[in-house]
Amino acid sequence: NPVPTASGQFIYSPRSASIRQGIPYRFTLYTHCGLEWPLAADFDGSYWDLNNPDATPSESGSPPPGFGNPVDHGVMTLTSASLAEYHSQGGKTIQFRRHPGARVASPCF
Repeated sequence: NPVPTASGQFIYSPRSASIRQGIPYRFTLYTHCGLEWPLAADFDGSYWDLNNPDATPSESGSPPPGFGNPVDHGVMTLTSASLAEYHSQGGKTIQFRRHPGARVASPCF
């Protein structure tokens, strides 16, 4: 459960289970607030930071073309201890890098 902060934001801890490296897993990526939203990807016991500068969100914060909205049903693969690769339902591929620990973020609806 998120923990409120004095600033009105919340501290979120990842809740996903550990997985095995190199195996593609079906994964639902929360895209509604953009691919850079801190809580978009909870995978292998961690949150993940977008590692693709060309996959930045539009001015509205929505995901780029090739990704479903509010979620995208694709496949995520842990490619190393610190990197993961996501293949979207629309055929796009992006990389994420592991974020250490919890995230502080505003809720997104």
